[in-house]
Amino acid sequence: GWREMSVACRVAVVAVFLVALACAAPASDIPLSQRRIGNEPIVAAMLPNTMNVTATYTLSWGVFNNTIGMLVDVYAEAWVGIGWHEADSFYNGMQNADFVTGIFYFDRGVLVQDRYCSCSVEGEPATDFMQGGTYDITFFDGYQTVNPAGAVTISSIYFERLLDTGDVGYDHIISDAEQRVIWAYGTSNTFAYHGDNRGQFNLNFLA
Repeated sequence: GWREMSVACRVAVVAVFLVALACAAPASDIPLSQRRIGNEPIVAAMLPNTMNVTATYTLSWGVFNNTIGMLVDVYAEAWVGIGWHEADSFYNGMQNADFVTGIFYFDRGVLVQDRYCSCSVEGEPATDFMQGGTYDITFFDGYQTVNPAGAVTISSIYFERLLDTGDVGYDHIISDAEQRVIWAYGTSNTFAYHGDNRGQFNLNFLA
């Protein structure tokens, strides 16, 4: 899936200690002022909408023309995930959900992946690319904040994609209607079962 991207770059930033990777693909509708600038990490104030989903999971987002940007902050050392069903879907949980995950590597930054759960029961959603779809994240970034004691306090990912990627069967259109949003994060940076760190809620991203 990396071959769909026209430009890829890795950036290491120290602010106490941050590990970051930026990956830019074809031009996005989100203005540069809404993105990470230089060595400054992305903050929720750059996006017009923020929801404290739980005490440890915060979602911020903004829609600019035909592109959506999402920022997920998890107050733990963990991989990060968010997904959604298409509007009016009768599915709950992971089944037939469109996902984006961020997995952190202290030596290689963060890997943000476009996934789809074509599963009848809960399980690890495979990447779109591995199932015959395409990689449709047009920009991503991520970092983990480490305190002076060496513990990770925040795991954050930011990504952009088109509202309608055209990847039929693997990406759900983000439309002006309520959609069921699924959230999860791991018990560590290792991409494995999330345990009880999961949930879902309804949201209209465009409202």
